[in-house]
Amino acid sequence: MSKLGTTLRYSLGVALAGGSGVLLALALGSAIRAQRPSVDEARKEEQRRQTAEILEEMNTIAVGDRLPDHLLMDPEQNPLPLSEVVDRKTLIVFFEPSCGGCRYEMQELSRVLPKLPQSPPLVMISAADREQIEEVRFEFQFPHPILHDEDAALTQSLRILAYPFNVIVDENMVIRDVIAGALPEEELLAILQG
Repeated sequence: MSKLGTTLRYSLGVALAGGSGVLLALALGSAIRAQRPSVDEARKEEQRRQTAEILEEMNTIAVGDRLPDHLLMDPEQNPLPLSEVVDRKTLIVFFEPSCGGCRYEMQELSRVLPKLPQSPPLVMISAADREQIEEVRFEFQFPHPILHDEDAALTQSLRILAYPFNVIVDENMVIRDVIAGALPEEELLAILQG
């Protein structure tokens, strides 16, 4: 609880001290906490609102659309269609190595991946320079391959405006959810386990 909230509850309790006033103050404090959305819920709601604005501005994809297939490069420079790595519900993360939110999400994913089976439903995509991608993989000791959108064709065709850009697709590459901005460890774990 914030310092202000604690002070207000204490002041109310002192003002109402005596008899049932203390019980009223405690009940009032509990009622206020129950009605107030948690900081996490407020963050999620704000992230959803911003995502809706970004999707509207992008005007290229929406939940229910099929994500376009594209030829990407695997870490060994072999061409790989995106559809070949999506065989179940999958989290696709578009990121840029210099982006602070992307680096945060990469760190969170580094914590999540050891808790999952060998091949989690995750695809990481970046249009950045290959050296930058490998530097980030090394820095975070990221065990998962990162696909390279070599000519930024997919990134540009989608008109991605915010990073990281998280897209959840089903096995047919139908978009089930989109979340612009970094996700914390517990949300990433829930998505990748679900």
